[in-house]
Amino acid sequence: MSKQQMSKNEPVDKTVDLKLGKWREKSIAMEEERKKEEEERRQQGKFKCFMQDFPCWVHKEPKTAAGAAIGVLVLVILLVSLICAVASKVKPEDYITVSYTGADGYAVAECSVDTEKLYRRLAGKTKDADKQSRYRSLAESVSAAVHQMNIANGQKVKIEVLFDKELAKELGVKIKAKDYTVRAKGIDAGTKIDLFSNVEVTFAGISPDAYALVTNKWGDEYLGSLIFTADMTENIQKGDAVTIRCETGKEELGRHGYITDTLEVTVRAEGLSEYVQTPVDIDNAVLSEMQGQIEDTISAQTENTTFRMLYKATGKTSYLRSSNIEEASDIECLGIYFLKKKETADTVAGPDNYLYFLYQAVIENDDNEEDVYFAFAYSDGYVTSQGIFDIVHDENEKRYSCSDDYDRIYEEAIEQNETQYRIEQIQ
Repeated sequence: MSKQQMSKNEPVDKTVDLKLGKWREKSIAMEEERKKEEEERRQQGKFKCFMQDFPCWVHKEPKTAAGAAIGVLVLVILLVSLICAVASKVKPEDYITVSYTGADGYAVAECSVDTEKLYRRLAGKTKDADKQSRYRSLAESVSAAVHQMNIANGQKVKIEVLFDKELAKELGVKIKAKDYTVRAKGIDAGTKIDLFSNVEVTFAGISPDAYALVTNKWGDEYLGSLIFTADMTENIQKGDAVTIRCETGKEELGRHGYITDTLEVTVRAEGLSEYVQTPVDIDNAVLSEMQGQIEDTISAQTENTTFRMLYKATGKTSYLRSSNIEEASDIECLGIYFLKKKETADTVAGPDNYLYFLYQAVIENDDNEEDVYFAFAYSDGYVTSQGIFDIVHDENEKRYSCSDDYDRIYEEAIEQNETQYRIEQIQ
């Protein structure tokens, strides 16, 4: 088929009939314009669907291609603004780490802020040195704290976030949900201990005037620093119940990772020596030993030429001018007395008990002789936890008084103590 015979519906750029050809060219151009406008309306339809979510959006159909272009420009501006708005919102939990110290149920929380990460998030790609500095100041102003105590796994923990609100406002930064909560997790179960397994209680002294010593023997630095006290520290009697307490509470122990069932324990004051209650407690063998020492002391003191025994016993100055060669003879025990403090006299100072040994001896020098009476005093006889009687009986030369008047010696040693002491003669 020749060009002259082509169908008039077939699109061509040129035809034999110039009039018809011009009409065809015009129809083709109009068709292309129509398709272009339809495509623009389709794009605007998408933009309208997106913008319908904004309450301030009022839709108007663009009348021209230029109107469509303006709509696209507005869309771009809104998208950039939306991105900037999202970028200016900060979730503090993304930059805060919560850690726990202590045992489960006793833990405390500590918050740390990743300031550098937050700064990079705020500053973004800005090159403005002033803004960079202000963003860093804002990042460094952010802090977090937990005020709850005794935290357990699974418990809700409130994180309080603080920051420079004025600076955040100036920079257009919104700290989203400034306070938030988390569930506690990862808290250690703690170490259960017998708190008193390394605490030593020692009772010393003589009942009922004994005392307690409490010693912390924990090797751990923290446990070794704990203070333990006794509710009775003195005037302890054998069999008394003494309570030992830890001055640190369970919560504080728990915060250091230690769990204990009790903060106090009661111990009995055992293994104590006791003051002699009656003469039955006194061992006669000890008395015999003491008597031998007393007799030796009387002899030795009389023979001591550095002083005169006759002058000491009588007070007569004439013995100072006589011979200092003296001798003791006929040494005899006149009696042994046990003195026990009365209960009504407990508040009065003085020993719990006494043993008095009264002696007589003949003291003579080259010219004279006198009957001299001696009183040897020993205090606080006791019986050990093994039932052994003892009393301090050294330095006998410092334990006696003497006189040539028996009544005077007896009164000083025995009678003047009758008010405060119960007196029994042993021998």
